[in-house]
Amino acid sequence: SSGFSLSTLSIHTSKKTIEEYKLNVLFVEPQLSPESLNTFAHDLKTTVYTLDPVGGNENAASYIDLLDYNVGVLYNALK
Repeated sequence: SSGFSLSTLSIHTSKKTIEEYKLNVLFVEPQLSPESLNTFAHDLKTTVYTLDPVGGNENAASYIDLLDYNVGVLYNALK
């Protein structure tokens, strides 16, 4: 699989934070391996959204498009 995976320490720290603040969404960057996050997110009853930091998707032909795309993701996740 491509991308980075979550370390045991980052999983433990993230889990504590999610539970403490009763978060229901997670934001990730595309380079994070989805396989490493699916079970984690499911167990914590969170929804995962991907933010694009570099314009690696077809919806971000320009910097303004990239900002618009990410703001749309944030808006949909938090509404």
